[in-house]
Amino acid sequence: MLRDRGRISEKIISDLKQSGEESVDSLMGTLTHHKHRQDALDREVDGLRFVVNQKEREIAVKESDITSLKRLIELETNEKEVEIRRIKSEIEEQTKVMENQQKIIRELQVLNDFTQTDLIQATSELQQRIRERNDLQLKYLDSDHETANMNFKQQTLREQAVKLQQQIQVLSQNTSVQM
Repeated sequence: MLRDRGRISEKIISDLKQSGEESVDSLMGTLTHHKHRQDALDREVDGLRFVVNQKEREIAVKESDITSLKRLIELETNEKEVEIRRIKSEIEEQTKVMENQQKIIRELQVLNDFTQTDLIQATSELQQRIRERNDLQLKYLDSDHETANMNFKQQTLREQAVKLQQQIQVLSQNTSVQM
């Protein structure tokens, strides 16, 4: 009986050793698995940091582009305004010249002291002035068209700036979500 108890005791000790070894092996496997998982997560975090830094650089570049576009819009707008004022001034001057010429022609018609040659010459000058006026009016219309085109371009640039700002906000939101 003592032998049976001894064998049973040895069996229990053997089973406990084997169970302990299996538990240690299982714990080591779990530890190794967690270590690999931690390494993978560290690599993923490093990748995300790289992406965040890259997106921040892109945002800075886009903000710089927006600032440049705004300055360009302001410069072009100022240049067109100066040109419009200059053309309007020329038109006003030509209008005054034409009014004076028309007044002179009326006075000359009333006096009717012209010879036919003088009358033809005055008519020719008047027609030249009218052509000049028409040319100036065409220039003014061209300027109005250019102004309209410039306003359209300006609006388009503003819309592009708004889109860029929206993209920056989306990128910023995506970056903060990814963090």
